[in-house]
Formats: sequence, C-alpha cells, structure tokens
Amino acid sequence: MKKLESTNRELSSTLKDRDDTIEALSKVREEQNHQAAEKAERIRLLEMQLSAMESLVQATEESEAEVYGRRYQRQPAWSSSGVTTAEASEGASMPEVQSGHDGYFQTDLQYGTQMETSGEQ
Repeated sequence: MKKLESTNRELSSTLKDRDDTIEALSKVREEQNHQAAEKAERIRLLEMQLSAMESLVQATEESEAEVYGRRYQRQPAWSSSGVTTAEASEGASMPEVQSGHDGYFQTDLQYGTQMETSGEQ
C-alpha cells in the first residue's frame, strides 16, 4: 500500500510538472505570436511608406524630366567637352564630377574646361 501511495505521489508530481511546462510553453507561444503580429504590422506600415516614397520619387523624376526636357529640348547634343556652346551661353549647364585615379576630375561645364585636382584639400 505504501508503495502505491509513493508511486501515486511521483505520478502526481510528474503530471504537475508536465502541466506547468505546458502552461509555460503556452505563454511563450502567446508572446511569440504577439511579437510576430507586431512585426507584421510594422512591416505593413513600412511597405506602405516605401510605396508612397517610390510614388513620390517617380512623380519627381517625371516632373524633373518634363522641366529639363523643355529646357534642353531645343539644345544640341552634348559635346565631348561636356557642354555645347549654346548651353554655355545660356548658363543652363550643371557642374559634373568624374572620378579619376589621382584625385578627381572636376568638369566646369560652363566653360567646357577640365581641371585635375588632388584629393587633398
């Protein structure tokens, strides 16, 4: 009889440990599900922001292309020096920087000249 009571206590203890483990795992799973839901919502919001930014970039590029397209539409093609005479006289050129091995080459498009400068300034 004492052996049965001892075995019963051991089994009860084992069952309680099992129930405690199940409860702890359930809480962990619930927390993980909550965190996953928060992350999914954050991802959804970031995707919406990214989509809005992409639309803004596209609209800006289209607007820029329209503005610069009209501005340069009647201009001749770019010359090898980087600027045409007509553009230089109108002052419509934009500065351009090209990489070089010693430093960098800075092209002054308004005058069509190129100066090499060392990277040390």
